Amino acid sequence: MREYPRTLDQQMAMDKSHIIGIDLGTTNSAVSFVDLRTKEKEIKIFKIPQLVAAGEFSDLPVLPSFLYIPGKYDISEDAISVPWKTKKEYFTGAFARDHGAKVPARLVSSAKSWLCHPDADPQAKILPPRAEDGVLRFSPVETQAAFLEHIREAWNRAQGNEVSQHLENQTLLITVPASFDKNARDLTRKAASMAGLKKVTLLVEPLATFCNWFARHEHDWRKLITPGEVILVCDVGGGTTGFALIARRGSGDAPFFEPIATSEHLLLGGDNIDLTLVRHIEKRFLKSRQRNIFTRLIRYLISGGKPEEKTTLGREMRQALRHECRRAKEVIMNYEAGSAKVVVTGEGSQVVGGTIAHTLRYPEVRHIILEGFFPLTDTADGPSVERRGITEFGLPYEQDPAVTRHLRQFLEQQRPHAEKLLNRAFRGPDLLLFNGGSLKSKTIQKRIRKAIRRCSNGISWRLPRILENPDPDMSVAAGAASYGIFRMRGKTPSESEDGWIFHPPADKSPEVPKTANRLPEQESHTGLIRKPSERIIMQHVYVTMGIGLIPIPLVDLVGVTTVELNLIRRLAKLYDIPFSRGFAKNLTAALLGGVIPVTIGTKLTLGLSKAIPVAGQMFGAVGMSGVSAASTYAVGKVFNRHFAEGGTFLSFDPEKAGEFYAEMFAEGRRKVAADLNARKGKKGK
Repeated sequence: MREYPRTLDQQMAMDKSHIIGIDLGTTNSAVSFVDLRTKEKEIKIFKIPQLVAAGEFSDLPVLPSFLYIPGKYDISEDAISVPWKTKKEYFTGAFARDHGAKVPARLVSSAKSWLCHPDADPQAKILPPRAEDGVLRFSPVETQAAFLEHIREAWNRAQGNEVSQHLENQTLLITVPASFDKNARDLTRKAASMAGLKKVTLLVEPLATFCNWFARHEHDWRKLITPGEVILVCDVGGGTTGFALIARRGSGDAPFFEPIATSEHLLLGGDNIDLTLVRHIEKRFLKSRQRNIFTRLIRYLISGGKPEEKTTLGREMRQALRHECRRAKEVIMNYEAGSAKVVVTGEGSQVVGGTIAHTLRYPEVRHIILEGFFPLTDTADGPSVERRGITEFGLPYEQDPAVTRHLRQFLEQQRPHAEKLLNRAFRGPDLLLFNGGSLKSKTIQKRIRKAIRRCSNGISWRLPRILENPDPDMSVAAGAASYGIFRMRGKTPSESEDGWIFHPPADKSPEVPKTANRLPEQESHTGLIRKPSERIIMQHVYVTMGIGLIPIPLVDLVGVTTVELNLIRRLAKLYDIPFSRGFAKNLTAALLGGVIPVTIGTKLTLGLSKAIPVAGQMFGAVGMSGVSAASTYAVGKVFNRHFAEGGTFLSFDPEKAGEFYAEMFAEGRRKVAADLNARKGKKGK
């Protein structure tokens, strides 16, 4: 008799002691659990025991999704033994990843991405793709099963002889990308079955990520997400990228969260960034070798006078360099460190031997990552990273490495559908929920926020607010367990193959205005001017009004210039843009002198007129005060609009800004005059 899989509700109705969420990730896998026997029902992380070095076994928060097949004389059997019974000819986890970097032909990675490969059979033994004859091969499904089997053995060992507490006897939720088709989902279920886990529920990753956030804000979520707002879940992991739009709908006592759309499965992530850094260092290393005449002469003499062939790094050296680049990238970007040293020693018969030693610095890495993978560009712009630098054998990685361009295309494609569902104009998401190890960096998060604002079809739109995610590595696994708890409490219906709707608990938390809990630059505004920037601009306008009254010629002009540069610095800081005094000075001079020469000429004339005693001083002071204030107002408006639209000092065009400056200069004169008249009226009373 055929046994149909039980629904999650049916499983929970049975006597289960734990709800367990498993994030079967491309780069790392993680496990979270809830002990239903406890009163608190706290979500905890299961630290997974694994080999971390030869003969060294330790517990880690994640299980790196790497499988290594040892060679005959590679590693001794004692060095890779595990504390549970197994006859496996491979091992998984941290040591598999680290040792496999030295012997890449025996390393299996990114198995999850092969499940949806359009031109490969996920059940065929095709991994590792570079394996030599005689090396044991695995199918992508078998590899996924190996990771789940490791998790099952590790969990069961922790539970001892209590069979009722073993993993296969618990409520299990395994997450998959929302973009997985039915075939990829079925293959994931098959992998679980091969690992001895017969009864599992699949949960889409964006829902798990959101449930993790919701579990931490169960009592104040209404204050953070208002009716009609849209959340963008932006997930950039080690090997894949995915987006999902979720709308808060309904009102009163029956709100719910409904997905608007999910992106396709994009084979693009942190691995590609690592490969690009490898290529960057490799080019510099090879170039330096070619410049070193003494080294070239020695190689020429050793080779017996043969002409030197084009040199490249050996495969094993490149893999080791990739491992080092990943470590350096995380140190520099996640912790905003100034630099990190990369050192790789050549071994064996490398095409290029010797040692590579290169110090990666923050500006260098920031430029490669932001401009190559998160650029502030239009959709039509082509790739800005060399294609060779982001590819890896076998997998069909995206031709365009720019995550922000893929995001822009996704938002533009879904705009009509979102507007129909929301029954309003859709300029962009209101909130951002970042996930994935590649998005831990605050610098990258800021860049994505600015890129999203550029997607508003030229209409000014506030920067989306961020829903905090303190641990992106564990959020999907923890969210899966949270979802199980919500289901047990009857707070959300069953998910379907095609989609889901999340119903939060009904409570009496008051709704709040849409402007609540916004970042300073996101408060209500008119046109392009936010309250903080308006305040900054007017503060400097009043200062220049006072400086303009200084009776000494040219001193006032220097003072006004200094104030305007400080204004630009304050605005740049507001929008998290690195300030360069030299850039700002040159751009301001070009704006005032090249585009609007009348302004700077008027300033100079009025300033020099103060040299005329009494009448000249009075005329020059009053005139200079008004012109300087209007100029400062216009400069502030111009740079504020430029920064608000995602621009930087490098992208500022004084000629294009000239017309807007003239308009704002006139507006500034009217505003200053009106302000002075209002003050005179108050004094008269």
